[in-house]
Amino acid sequence: MGGWRARPGLRTAARILGALLMVASLYYVGRTLYGGVRDLALGEVAIRWVPLAGALALTTVCVGLGGWLWQLVLRSLGVRLGLGECLTIQTTSNLAKYLPGYAWQLVGKGYLTAQQAPGGGRMGLALLLELGALLGTAGFVALASWPADVTWPWLGRPTVWVRGVGAGVLALLLLGAAPLVRGALRWVEWRRPAWAGAVLGSRSFYGALGVAALSWGVFGAAYALTVGALVDLPPADWPLALHTLTLSFIVSLLTPFVPGGIGVREGLMAYLLASRLPGGVAALAAVLSRLLLVASELAAFGLLRAWGALRRHNG
Repeated sequence: MGGWRARPGLRTAARILGALLMVASLYYVGRTLYGGVRDLALGEVAIRWVPLAGALALTTVCVGLGGWLWQLVLRSLGVRLGLGECLTIQTTSNLAKYLPGYAWQLVGKGYLTAQQAPGGGRMGLALLLELGALLGTAGFVALASWPADVTWPWLGRPTVWVRGVGAGVLALLLLGAAPLVRGALRWVEWRRPAWAGAVLGSRSFYGALGVAALSWGVFGAAYALTVGALVDLPPADWPLALHTLTLSFIVSLLTPFVPGGIGVREGLMAYLLASRLPGGVAALAAVLSRLLLVASELAAFGLLRAWGALRRHNG
């Protein structure tokens, strides 16, 4: 009983922490964004529409890759859904994260999938596998792309050895993820009867890891183009854009009580890029990245709905 009584308190603490994180991050972004908007208004910074259009296109591709990732995760557990159905589930659940946070996105994705496929009791397992694939590959990409001259508070400047060992350890964990997951399933199945007998298909699972890594690379390129739409970004600084993008998403994924990671992700992106760009421009690029993400999610949702309506009309 005590555990059940503690849950409302934990939920309240999470909401308070989420609100504080969001307010602090939005304050930092807003304060630094003022300079970028001022430079934009004065003509000192001009938006280049071609790179911005490229960033929007690549971000939309990432939304599609999310649907493919979900299909492969489900297939690794023996749940068969078409790519079109998974894309519809992905784009629909994406919109839920901006209200109560990523937690509702996950709940909505599991619910929508369970309505269309058997094996609904394993949706929680599928969601955990997807989250693990995203976090694991993002961690590897963030470490591998961490520029040697970027200094983190309390962590200092990473040496090549630290970055190499960290990325190598994560790479080994990802390569051995399938047997590790199988061992974990055998250990917890007595506590999760719905997961009993779950068989992990290695081919689809490693395919999901590959798609997750690909999506981070494409998303990082989209963010580099977003920055390039405001200022010249040398190719040597593209790894910093990739590192910034993946690290900020890791933090936002680990704070599901913040709606869509709003403010937290932008604040971290602006902070990291401020080492290369004026603070106002870095904040402007972070906000533009968020706007492009929302626009791409809405566009993908609308296009899939229109395509589905057209198929029903012609069928």
